[in-house]
Amino acid sequence: MLPAEGRERLVDGPYVRLDWIDGAPSPAVAASYADAPLLVIPREGEAMVAGETVTPSQCALAPHLSDITFAPEGTCLIAQPCGGER
Repeated sequence: MLPAEGRERLVDGPYVRLDWIDGAPSPAVAASYADAPLLVIPREGEAMVAGETVTPSQCALAPHLSDITFAPEGTCLIAQPCGGER
C-alpha cells in the first residue's frame, strides 16, 4: 500500500525503475534518472514535457528529466529502463 503523500520507489531493477512522486522529484531520485529518456505518467494534476501538456490517463516520453515540468500539487509516476541483462 502506498502512503497518502510523498515519494516512493516502486520498482528498482533489474529491467526498469519506477518512482511515484508528489510534485517534483527529490535530488536523489533525479540523480538516479541521469540524463536518459524516461516516461512520465501523471496521476493527479498535469505535467509538461517539452512544452506539451500531459494529463492523467496519458503518458509521455521525455528525452531527459529536465524536460519535464511537474505540477507542485500533482502526483506522477516516472519510469525508465535500467539496462538489466535478459
